[in-house]
Amino acid sequence: MTKVFLTESVTTVGNRYKGNEIYDLEGTELQSTLDTGYAYKFDVPEINQYSKNVSSAVSKFKKEVKKLDESTDPRYKDVDFKNEAIEKLKAELKTEVDRTQADYKEMLDSIREEAAQEVANADVHISENDSRQASIRAKQLASEVLLGQGADALDQLAEDMKHMSAGRRQALSLELPQVMQAVKGDEKLESRVKSIYTQSKGGYTEEVIFAKGVKALPDSCTLAYDQTTMINPHFTKENRSNIHGK
Repeated sequence: MTKVFLTESVTTVGNRYKGNEIYDLEGTELQSTLDTGYAYKFDVPEINQYSKNVSSAVSKFKKEVKKLDESTDPRYKDVDFKNEAIEKLKAELKTEVDRTQADYKEMLDSIREEAAQEVANADVHISENDSRQASIRAKQLASEVLLGQGADALDQLAEDMKHMSAGRRQALSLELPQVMQAVKGDEKLESRVKSIYTQSKGGYTEEVIFAKGVKALPDSCTLAYDQTTMINPHFTKENRSNIHGK
């Protein structure tokens, strides 16, 4: 399985995947999702280790309980004695899981903050020439709109942008508000300018994708433990008692 983060919702091979979510995919589903252009392989090993540690702790607990069940020690024939031993194992497991979750949350918060700072403080590089040319192009567009040639001019701009450098597109995005002002009141042209603005921003940077990805990570690493407390008989009796006691 490969972890994949999606920046937009997509449908591939008959499956619907939501944007800003992380999925475990493989084979055809993995490749078809990556081919959409909105999916990125996403893996944070230092974060994954916490859930693995919880899973290991749960497995250890189950093995220890199995040893008690299969023990030939006559003391474990006493139900109260055996239950006391199991309760001790449960307490030890919970302590370890709680400690792991606390460490996980601290690590996750730190990574999220660092990622957010990277995005917020990213340098924007626009050359003087790109800025000047973008300004000229925007004024030309505004003039063509006023002369009734806005639709053709915007179509040409959309085509030209496919071949522009990232710096030129970014510079142009800063000039588009004056074009929007020129088309104000014409819903079709307004929609076209908005579409071009989205196009001018280009795709997400690696920093933005990472920041969005870590934000999508679960706040808890205790899934294996949570599932065990719901289905393991040594926990389910306790859960039922808690429910009836409410």
